[in-house]
Amino acid sequence: MVITSIEKAEGYSKQQLALDQMFKDINPALSARQAGIESSRCYYCYDAPCIKACPSKINIPSFIASIHADDLTGAR
Repeated sequence: MVITSIEKAEGYSKQQLALDQMFKDINPALSARQAGIESSRCYYCYDAPCIKACPSKINIPSFIASIHADDLTGAR
């Protein structure tokens, strides 16, 4: 949601506008269809190097499987 003009900025707080400017270089979120396609690319590796590399040590394959099954509650 990059706000480019004052006319479109109505209804947004100064904080929301500042955050929008700070993070305008970040790619927008994937659509549900795009997330499904991307989640089908996971190899579900036996040793799961993605879990070892993740600083929060979440179960990434399980997270991806939940997204692929359209189980957004399970992907939290």
